[in-house]
Amino acid sequence: MQLSWQELIATSSVLSLFLVVWWLLEPWVPPISTNFGKMIYGALLGLTTILGMSMAPDFIQGFKFDLRHALIASSGLFGGPISAIFTALFSIVYRISLGGAGVIPGILGILITAVIGCIGYFLAGATKYNFSGSITFSVCVTLGVLASFFAIDESLRYALLGAVWAPFLTLTFCTTLVTALLLRMDLSRREAFAMNETYAAMVESLPDSLNVKDLDGHFIVVNEATARLMRAESANEMIGRTDFDYYPEELARQYRQDELAVIRAEETKLIEQRVTFHSGEKGWLSTVKVPMRNGKGEIIGLTTHNRDITAQYSGKSHYQKSESNTNSKTKLKKPSYKLSYNRLHLVDDAPSNTPQSQRLCSSKGMVNSVYHMDAEEK
Repeated sequence: MQLSWQELIATSSVLSLFLVVWWLLEPWVPPISTNFGKMIYGALLGLTTILGMSMAPDFIQGFKFDLRHALIASSGLFGGPISAIFTALFSIVYRISLGGAGVIPGILGILITAVIGCIGYFLAGATKYNFSGSITFSVCVTLGVLASFFAIDESLRYALLGAVWAPFLTLTFCTTLVTALLLRMDLSRREAFAMNETYAAMVESLPDSLNVKDLDGHFIVVNEATARLMRAESANEMIGRTDFDYYPEELARQYRQDELAVIRAEETKLIEQRVTFHSGEKGWLSTVKVPMRNGKGEIIGLTTHNRDITAQYSGKSHYQKSESNTNSKTKLKKPSYKLSYNRLHLVDDAPSNTPQSQRLCSSKGMVNSVYHMDAEEK
């Protein structure tokens, strides 16, 4: 008598069922990174394992061959000991209820598989397995299942092994590999989604403007502070638009040239920009522009941080006028210093009809500082 490939493959349908249920319950199931989430994950896999075991017919009296080990191993691999204990406990209780001569080998196989899953959890972590690592893990699980055959009476062991080894061990390896890969991808997706939510909350909570543009200058990510700064109705309204929709054309063109210069240079720049809105309001912005890259290192856009420093400029203008009056009376010249981020600007005071000169003193840094000035600042 030979074990049917078709019957064994049919029991693998419970894997698809588990994944569908797992995805549907995502909004309500706590993260697997929490202990309660691990318990839920282990219990769901335990129930799925019971369903798969109930679908498998008796090969001979007291012996069932199914693909439970893929689910038990994945429970330990991604949920650690907490999850593995729940899945193994569900499986063992059900296997004992079935009875028969295969109870002891069945329990031993469950325990070996759970331990292998936990070892994988501690050695590589839940999301660190690549394809080759998943293959190694699946081989270990298959060998562990094979070891459980030694708990079978010797008079029956080799006859059973000869009848089932090809379909049983092959499909155990394949389903363990597929299950590990699918669950790893799903958990990675969940982690990325949670991280994106964290980033979104962080960006929205910033009092300063933060936005991302594509290479053509269109806004693709905007926080509410950006909308307030640019006098837009909302952040969503800005998506797909450009600076030309919010600034006078000449000023928007200058901003676009600044962006293109950053993209060409492929480096971060600090820029102090004069801003005039369509409403006629004027002010100053301290702007940091950073090229945004994809996983291949290619520049795919530009991240911009803006801070309104108009108030600082107003105070500076008043101070410069007072200092100029003092210098005109004492005929003395004093160098004044302005510290901007990690850059020291040295400005040589001069009569009002003489253009200001500027020396940029900086150590080896990663940020280039560009300082825009107009007649109003002089």
